Amino acid sequence: MTTLEMVEKLRERAGVTYDDAKAALDASGGDLLEAMILLEKQGKIDAPQNGGQYSSKQEQGAGREFYQDGYYGKDKNRFSSGALSKFIKFCGKLIHKANTNMLEVRRGGKYIVSMPLSVVLILLILSWWVTLVLLAVGLFLGYRYRFRGADVENSRMNSAMDAVTVAAENLKDEITSNTSKTEDK
Repeated sequence: MTTLEMVEKLRERAGVTYDDAKAALDASGGDLLEAMILLEKQGKIDAPQNGGQYSSKQEQGAGREFYQDGYYGKDKNRFSSGALSKFIKFCGKLIHKANTNMLEVRRGGKYIVSMPLSVVLILLILSWWVTLVLLAVGLFLGYRYRFRGADVENSRMNSAMDAVTVAAENLKDEITSNTSKTEDK
C-alpha cells in the first residue's frame, strides 16, 4: 500500500514528480529501495555517485529503508553524521594539543614545574580567580612562565609571556624605587 508520506519521501529524495514517485512505489509494492532502483532503470534518476549502490538496512540487519553511501535523507539526523563527527575530531585534536604542550615554571634558571596545558586550562576553568592571582604573584616573586611543545615553541604566546615578564619586572622596579624614595624622606 502506497501512502502519501511514502510518495513524498521518494519524490523528495529522488527529485521526481509526484506521479513518477507514486507509479514507482505502486510497481514496487511500496518498497522505497525497489522504487529507487526502478526509477534508475527507467532513467528518471541518476545512479549513485562514486560507484556506490543503493542498499537497504535489511541487508545490514535492520528495517527496509534505502540509503545511499551514508546519506540518510533530509528527515534523518544529518547533523549527527557529519557535523558531530567533525566536532568530535576537533575536540580530540584540541585535547591532544593541550596534553602535548606544556607550561613551564622557572625561577632563577631552574625548572620548578612543567605541566600540560590541559591541567592549566582545567585550573583556569575551576578556579580562575585563584590561578590568575597565583600566576601574577609568581611574576613579582621572580617566577617565569614559558610554553614548550611542538605547537607553541616559537609562537607568539612565548613572546607575549616575555612581554608580561618585562612589564612585571618594570612595575616591580618602579614600586621598589618609589618605596625606597619614601623611606629616605
